[in-house]
Amino acid sequence: TVALRFDDGAEAEGDVLIGADGIRSTIRAQLKGSEPLRYAGYFGWRAAIEFADPTLENTFSESWGPRLRVGLVTLGAGRLYWFASERAREDLPLPSDPKAYLSEQLEDWHDPIPAVVVATPPEALTRLPIQDRPPAKEWGRGRVTLLGDAAHPMTPNLGQGAAQALEDAVAVARALRCADDNPVAALRTYEAARIPRTTMIVKRSWQLGRMAQLSSPLACRIRDALVKATPPRIQRRQQELVIGPGL
Repeated sequence: TVALRFDDGAEAEGDVLIGADGIRSTIRAQLKGSEPLRYAGYFGWRAAIEFADPTLENTFSESWGPRLRVGLVTLGAGRLYWFASERAREDLPLPSDPKAYLSEQLEDWHDPIPAVVVATPPEALTRLPIQDRPPAKEWGRGRVTLLGDAAHPMTPNLGQGAAQALEDAVAVARALRCADDNPVAALRTYEAARIPRTTMIVKRSWQLGRMAQLSSPLACRIRDALVKATPPRIQRRQQELVIGPGL
């Protein structure tokens, strides 16, 4: 068995321990020691607001510019989730008036982006550094393993953080169900099945973020031309590698 002790002194025992405790996982730290998070080079501003615009219904869009990109996602019932990714130093202080700052940064962007910022209550805005970890070649040892962001934290550029955690959960359940009373072997089978796929997605998400957050106007024009020239069949193939069957 494996034992777990909590901060309040309580203890628990079980056949296996699966650390699913996020990007700052305590279980991972005990397995691997101190590992600094990797800053992706940009911050993520986010808000969910009331914003009814018929032209946005049932749509998702992402607009790229030098140093900034903006995403708009309708939630239904007149609500909108939006984000802005801003290339900046990791030590850039939070502006004293975040809404005014973003309004200035995005005032000359296409409609309805300036109006979205204006419609955002200041208290709805959040800003977080975008971080991940380089892919690990192993996740656990003995009766201990990791799952989700504890195992493979990734940048949000492919929208796969939660999706890959769900795939992990299915894979570890399948491995344990077929364990033949050997949970250690089952956990290694789970890791062998999942590490190659999640490594690919972590790397692709990181690369996409680097391309999307270019700061040079010339580099952005070259990027945009290359994206526009990519045949649809190639784009579909790239998407299928990520969102296709992973189990």
